[in-house]
Amino acid sequence: MSNITTYTAITTVADSNLLVVSDTGLENNPTRSMSVGQLKSFINSDNQGVVTSLVVNRSSGDSTLIDGVLNIPNYNSYGSSTVYLTLGVNAGGTLYWLPYNNTTGATFTATKTSTGKYRFTASSNVFAINTFQTFVTIMNPNVISNGVGTSDVPQITIARVLTGNILGVEVYNASQLPNVLGGLADIPSGGYKVTLKVEIFYNPQ
Repeated sequence: MSNITTYTAITTVADSNLLVVSDTGLENNPTRSMSVGQLKSFINSDNQGVVTSLVVNRSSGDSTLIDGVLNIPNYNSYGSSTVYLTLGVNAGGTLYWLPYNNTTGATFTATKTSTGKYRFTASSNVFAINTFQTFVTIMNPNVISNGVGTSDVPQITIARVLTGNILGVEVYNASQLPNVLGGLADIPSGGYKVTLKVEIFYNPQ
């Protein structure tokens, strides 16, 4: 019998094509033939090799295909939640705030603790419970005089997590030259709102 590598390769595979096999179920393992269609049916029997459902219930390990169930781990299973917050002072000097698109499950209230210092307090420890990282994007569109001439400069505003349920906001007056940061200063009455986007990412379960 010639070396199998010397045979001409088939160009189109059909169910009726035959394969040579050794029938180990018979005495002396006689040589027999079977069709490609028979082999395909055998592979697909008992759902072997056929995906009937997909699950994603792990965060590590290899993908598996067992009894038709394909289990692919979610290797990027960091859960997250987001809340958008606005903070402002009306013309009468009253602080106001608004959370929206809130997926944290907590409610938020805002207070002013001292000049230029504000706090958002959540009803639960959204910044501490299984938290991987908290990202805050903040914008304060208010501009103030720089104390020299007629030029204006933006209010420098930062935010930081203070405790498991408190997010602090600090506003600085840049007009006290030559110190760029200057001192703490209030959000101007009747001015623009300060806006924050807070993204909280949680550790994989």
